[in-house]
This record gives sequence, C-alpha cells and structure tokens, in this order.
Amino acid sequence: MSILRLTLLLCGYLSCFCHDLAAQTSSAAHAYPPPGSWIATCMIGGNGTRHFLLWPDGTVRTFAAGGKPEPVPGIENAIAIAAGNCHMLALKRDGTVWSWGLNDDFQLGNQALAKSEQNSATPVQVTGITDAVGVSALYNTSFALLADGSIRAWGNGNMGMTGDGKEVTHAMTTSRIAGRPLPVRVQGIKDAVAISGAMALLADGDVMTWGDGHNGRLGNGSEEASGSPVKVSGIKDAIAIAASADSGLALLATGEIWAWGLNYKGQLGNGASHGSQYDHSAVPVRVKGIKNAVAIDAHAANCFALLRDGGVMGWGWGALGALGSRGRDDSSVPVKVPIVKAIAIKAGNGSGFALLGDGSLMGWGTNMVATGSYHQTYSPIKIAMLDLDKSH
Repeated sequence: MSILRLTLLLCGYLSCFCHDLAAQTSSAAHAYPPPGSWIATCMIGGNGTRHFLLWPDGTVRTFAAGGKPEPVPGIENAIAIAAGNCHMLALKRDGTVWSWGLNDDFQLGNQALAKSEQNSATPVQVTGITDAVGVSALYNTSFALLADGSIRAWGNGNMGMTGDGKEVTHAMTTSRIAGRPLPVRVQGIKDAVAISGAMALLADGDVMTWGDGHNGRLGNGSEEASGSPVKVSGIKDAIAIAASADSGLALLATGEIWAWGLNYKGQLGNGASHGSQYDHSAVPVRVKGIKNAVAIDAHAANCFALLRDGGVMGWGWGALGALGSRGRDDSSVPVKVPIVKAIAIKAGNGSGFALLGDGSLMGWGTNMVATGSYHQTYSPIKIAMLDLDKSH
C-alpha cells in the first residue's frame, strides 16, 4: 500500500493548541514524507468534536467524531493544511493560501473581512499571497513561507508574534492594536526553508525565532519579547525545527536534538528537574540519548523524535498516555514508543501519531480519531476509521 498524502487534524474540547510543520524539510528527509504534509493536530473547543483531513485527491474533508467525512467547499488541489486555535489554513498547489474559522484577531488574512473581524465558515483567500510553499499557525497568528524564502505573517501580533519589526510595547495588548489584518513580511528573513510557528529554519542551518520571549521561548538567552527575528544561540547545521507554544526543538545534521524554553513537564529532554511552571532554559540544551534522529515534532508539552532505524522516542508530558510508552508519567528524558518501521511522526495535544512504512497510521494518548471518544490509549493502536482512496 502506498504512503498516503494525508493530513489529519484531530479536534477536541476545551482549549485549542495547534502546530503544523507543513514546510519542514531536511537533508535527511528525502526518504521520508515531509512531516506536515501527512498529519497535523488541533484541539478545538465549541459545539462538538470536528476533524479535518487532507485527502489524497487534494480536497479537505471535515466530520464530527464518528460521522461521515464531507468536503470543505472551495478547497481543491490542496497540498498542505495547518490549524490555529480555531481557524484553518489550506495551501493550494497554485501557491495561494485559503483560510476559514474564527477571525477575532484577523487570523484569516482576508481584506474583505479585515474591517469587521467577521468569522467565515467557508474558505476565503488570504489576500496578497500567490507563491506560498508552506503554511503554519500558532494560536491566532498565521504564517506562510514563500518560494523566495521570505515569510509572511498575519493575525495576532501581540508581543511581536508577526515578526514585522514593530516595537513591542505594553500598549500592544488588544487585537485591534496588535492585529495584522493582512499579511506582513517577517523582517530580515530571505532564505528560509522551513517554518514552524514563529520559528524559521534558514538555508545555512541557523534557526531564527521571534515574538514572546517568556520562559526563554526565543532561545537567545533573553526572556524579552522581540518584534524582529533573533538567532537561537549556539544552533548550527540544523536540518529541522519544531515549535510549540512555549518551547522549541532543533534537529542537527548529526542526528542530535537541542531544546529550549519551558520545561515544566520535562519537555527539554535533558534530565533536568521539572515540575514547576518556572522551570525553563533560555538557551538550547541537548536532549539526552538521541544521536540518530531524522525527524522531530512537538506540541504543547510532549515531544517526539523519529530515529533512523524507524524507532520513535518521546519525552515531556506523559499524562493520558501522551508518550505512548504504556505509562502515564511525565519524562524528562526520551523513552521508547513501542513502534518499529515508522517513517513519519506527529505530536498532538496529549497524543502522538506515527506513519509506518506499510501505510498504517498508529496513534496513542487522547486518541479521539481511533476511538471516536475522549478515551485515552496508553500504547499505540492502529487507526482504521476511514476507507481512504489508496489509488493516489
């Protein structure tokens, strides 16, 4: 069975955290599908659980838990999708970006909706973007990587999250002051090859971050917010990146992984004590025991690495089976997920996924896709809820 070009957005309850690696690339990744092109995760509050999938035919389909998938109108020839708090992005093959969902911080990026902050239940085109090669979102801020290596951002600009060089001041506290209703250029970035939230991987292997610096999220030794990109300290020859709300990961060409930011669940993976909401590192530290990783992902407080031999390691938040290691404890060092022959991984909010070489999709943690409910599973199980068209 061929590997499916599948992007799955898992939607749940209460708060909403999203992360997508739609444009993540690496020199080691040629044998692996780009992480964001097959799966992403989102927890959305509201009236019921909904899921979004990028179908092999380029359509995006949505359904409630246990329901029949229905196409999202107006989306064809999509090659990647990303999700923010309660909004969606779809990248089409022609380089245009389309958005739908909430627009309270202008995160839809559409000129017609800019004045009213009106939400849209159907996709609208993001104004002014025609040559995107990747999309990403973090909370209520949206990002697009363009073919020329520059990045555009729109939506919530609080604490410099849009990276457009505007001075970060205490006055920037409301969406009307800090929101960017239309895409703006992230300053100083000309040769990005990947985006993950407010983080960019450059062609030379450097990593740049911008926005909120709380708990060392920028990785530059400071905890001050920055409205322009700053270089992550000490990182060279990175080949992949992964950003969550409060921390970041960088995979080096050597196969090592470095982490920075918040560590209250052990998500730095270096064995340091954790448990306090103040535990963090403002500069990168090495994740213990991993020397042969080929892909990484992070979401909320759980992190995963795909190893060259097809194994998967996880660390950080372990409640609800989030690490897939048959336990429910947090771990400040990587632990083995009982999976072999994986070719791609994805972290969710309290869950994880792995795509196997035979096309099987495995999931663990708060795995609503597999169970049709909010029940958790503490070790990987096969997700077989859909009969996808396997001719693509």
